Amino acid sequence: MRQILTPNEPWTQDKVELHMHLEGCLEPDLWNKFQRKYPSLGIAPVTTVTYPFTDLSSFLAWRYQGDRLLNEEEDFFDLTWRYIERALDNHIVYAEIFFDPQAHTARGISLDTVMSGIIRALRQAEQRYGWTARLIPNILRDHPLNTAEEDLAHLESYGKWIIGVGLDSRELPYPPRLFRDLFDQARRKGWHIVAHAGEEGPASYIWEALDELGAERIDHGIHAIDDPILVARLKTDRIPLTVCPWSNKRLGVMTDLRTYHQLFQEGVVLTVNSDDPAYFSAYLNANFELISPYFSTEALQQLIDNSFAASFRTDF
Repeated sequence: MRQILTPNEPWTQDKVELHMHLEGCLEPDLWNKFQRKYPSLGIAPVTTVTYPFTDLSSFLAWRYQGDRLLNEEEDFFDLTWRYIERALDNHIVYAEIFFDPQAHTARGISLDTVMSGIIRALRQAEQRYGWTARLIPNILRDHPLNTAEEDLAHLESYGKWIIGVGLDSRELPYPPRLFRDLFDQARRKGWHIVAHAGEEGPASYIWEALDELGAERIDHGIHAIDDPILVARLKTDRIPLTVCPWSNKRLGVMTDLRTYHQLFQEGVVLTVNSDDPAYFSAYLNANFELISPYFSTEALQQLIDNSFAASFRTDF
């Protein structure tokens, strides 16, 4: 049963998170722990409380460096367990977690090493707390298509843990249509389809994600606001946007947070998420708090309800 805790802060009740990158949970203390563990990588420690990036490019430079610090099963366990701890603190009862297989297999890290660490943490969380999650591997736009195909074939052996397939990394210049064959394969495997579109890229990328890939949710999707016909399509077809307020603010992607409320008022299904919470120093509750001046208590409640309805679980 879902629990409502504080009417003045409705985001402190039970919630679902649908747009959170596991590699984005590498908090500075974990970064430094792994940096000391792998000195031969030549990666510098983090000496600030928050990661010092200023835009999307500098953020991705940090993220890609952080990915290189993940090498052994125990590293992936520690990373996953850190998110589980934060999820419990943020009243998240279920999550559909992104991760980037190619970011690791391209470095020679076995996909089984990655999955063993992640799944061990998820199983432990389920046994200890009754907390559950499923995984959505993302195809990296800037990596070779054949490596994504190989990783997806391997991931079939992990059965119930894989609930969908996504598309991420820099949108430009990689329109969704380039990945149509891969997503056709994923759909034939019985996996749900989501895609990052309309964060850095234009509204046309959202159209492509819908029509070329068959996306059931759009991750970010804020540039839909530039196309009234697209907004109407999202409303009519009830296609959720998994928006990430602190991410958009820190990266300068959105200068006016009232855009979320505008999309909400247009009838678009929005869910609130944390994206790469360790890098943005903001887990899910902080994202709700950031947008709370623009939404009524009832609207905030609707955003929370949307997160349950937009998930791929069938028992909410």
